[in-house]
Amino acid sequence: MKKFLLVGMILFSWNLLMAQDDVVRDGSTCENAILFDWDNGHIQDANQTLWYAVTLDDSFLNKELVLYLNNLTSDSITVVAFAYLNCASDARPARTDSTAMSANQFKTTSMQAIFVNHIIKNLGGTVYFKLTTEEGSIQFSSFARIPEPTALQENRENGFKVYPNKAAAGTALTVELPEAGTLRLFDLLGRMLQQWTCTGNIQTLAVEQAGTYLLQFHNGERSYQTLLMCE
Repeated sequence: MKKFLLVGMILFSWNLLMAQDDVVRDGSTCENAILFDWDNGHIQDANQTLWYAVTLDDSFLNKELVLYLNNLTSDSITVVAFAYLNCASDARPARTDSTAMSANQFKTTSMQAIFVNHIIKNLGGTVYFKLTTEEGSIQFSSFARIPEPTALQENRENGFKVYPNKAAAGTALTVELPEAGTLRLFDLLGRMLQQWTCTGNIQTLAVEQAGTYLLQFHNGERSYQTLLMCE
């Protein structure tokens, strides 16, 4: 009898913990973010704001993340996404994006491998997204893949220097390049924000919005890249 009672208490405690976890993971705050479902993805209804926690382990190293986004309605909708690297009360979004989608439209975007590696090696492997759906519902999912080969001979990390890094948004930055070429600035999900043609080894630039960015330099034969963090 005591054994049955003990088993019953254990099962009751387990079910209670599972129910509590369901409540905790309701997506209402960063701390209560819904764990991202790699197998099935998610559907978010219209006019909702929800948080999601994307956890990456070492199996994701040197891979890029591809995100599928599908408008499930026959009307145009707007999706607003904020990406955060932690849940601190004073945390600023590493990326902000507002996307207009036409009826039943399907979109893809990607996070480059250098960002994925940074999240795993330096940030504990978790990134947070706050997603707002306006006027309609969406379906989204993601998978990891090895980046396609580039025509350039190299795609090396930290092939040039940036001073200072970390920097305050809007302040002047000095980039020390290996040679003349093209310098490009990308956000967390691969959108090119700015481009500079560099005729010498030193380039001065400023990034107006706080966040984590990718600076990529190439000269037609070689490519180098490094992360830039603005606060």
